[in-house]
Amino acid sequence: MLEKVKSTGLILLAFSIVCLALAIVYFTYEAQSWRKDLPGILQLTGETADKLAPPIAEVADVAKLIPPIVEEVAKAREVIRELVKEVEATREALPGILKDVEPITRQMENTTVQLPKVIDPVLGEVSKTRETIPGILQEVREMNATIQKALVEVRETRNEIPAIVRNVEAIHRDMPTWLETIDRAAEAIQKISAESGEMRVLIPDILAEVKRVREELPGIMDRADNIVANAKDVGKEAGKGAVSGMVGGIVSAPFNLVRGSADAVTSVYKSFGRDFTEKDMAIIRESLKPLLEAEREGHTVDWNNPESGNEGKITLEKIYEENGQECRQVRHELWIKGKKTRDVIQKGCRQSDGTWIETDRSVSGK
Repeated sequence: MLEKVKSTGLILLAFSIVCLALAIVYFTYEAQSWRKDLPGILQLTGETADKLAPPIAEVADVAKLIPPIVEEVAKAREVIRELVKEVEATREALPGILKDVEPITRQMENTTVQLPKVIDPVLGEVSKTRETIPGILQEVREMNATIQKALVEVRETRNEIPAIVRNVEAIHRDMPTWLETIDRAAEAIQKISAESGEMRVLIPDILAEVKRVREELPGIMDRADNIVANAKDVGKEAGKGAVSGMVGGIVSAPFNLVRGSADAVTSVYKSFGRDFTEKDMAIIRESLKPLLEAEREGHTVDWNNPESGNEGKITLEKIYEENGQECRQVRHELWIKGKKTRDVIQKGCRQSDGTWIETDRSVSGK
């Protein structure tokens, strides 16, 4: 029995050894086959690794984005909770809103019922308006006819404009002659001003005559008012008023210093024409008054007229006595449209009645 078991064990051992040998042979064969395929497997593994690198990098980037997304989701949840609360509140308020809508709906139904009653009168008014339109159109046609007549008159007026322009040009051509007349008048006034110094000795007699004239002044003033009224009518003539006014101012210049100062400047700068205005002269008269009461030499008053763009300066150059009278010398500087012009030097003396009389006038500069 033992021998039988022993022989069986030997047989099994031999068989096991044979199987092991066969297994080693098969493994060797498979190892050789696997060795042949190994380079391809390694190459495939490398390619797979290269292909997996970008997805892995993207996975890393996605992993970085996950926390902000989670935070946004959390915030969205909070907002959703608030929205849910708002929806619940809206649902609770909805019955009340529906109750409020019901009266509005009923009112709309009533309005729909009443609408035909309102529309019918409106349509009637529209029909009446349509009936009046033909009459209105007729009035428009008549108005157009009137406009056509007016246009004809306008054309006729336009045809007369050249003649008017020719008349104006004729006035412009005559202007130099008028200016020459003014120049001659100014020269005559300057001579009269110089001669007035020789007449100072006659002042006592003149004062007596002035006293007599004062007594007659009321009647003279009445006549002067009439003359002024007539002068205004004459001044309306085309272009003549300005020239006559300038000549009148120059003629009266030697008899009053305040008035004469502006007239003196006018006589010197008359060549500027309308650039030197009546308002400029009025401002000069007002600016001169403080200098007649100033207590020191060198006192200066600046003036300007924004409307004309002209400006000037009046300076008290000298305070002196002459024949027992207080006298003063002032200098007028003038800029016309920003351009410096000649200076006017003016002298005058205070009379016993407090008025100032111009005694001399001269021009300096260019």
